[in-house]
Amino acid sequence: MRFLGFLIIVAATQAGVAVAQDAKTLDLGRRLITENQCNGACHQSRAADGNPTSLFTRANRKVNDLPALRRQVGRCLSAANPMASSEDADAITAALAHDYYRFP
Repeated sequence: MRFLGFLIIVAATQAGVAVAQDAKTLDLGRRLITENQCNGACHQSRAADGNPTSLFTRANRKVNDLPALRRQVGRCLSAANPMASSEDADAITAALAHDYYRFP
């Protein structure tokens, strides 16, 4: 299992984005998603079905790889919480990648 985690980090690094997916980082990311209301009114208003998480799982989603997800998280955070750190953005990216996107 450690080897798989290592491969994920290596692949992400080669794609230009290193995102740790350990339990502590994932928990932080999930907490920040809740605190910043990432699945609140902003995403809900953009989702055709009113379900904010459907933006992450729709077939025609705009984010199709880890670097694009990290850029999108950065854009969202700059609008919602300009004081968020890059570590916060990395944690949110890790949580979204793990829980919703599951890039190949």
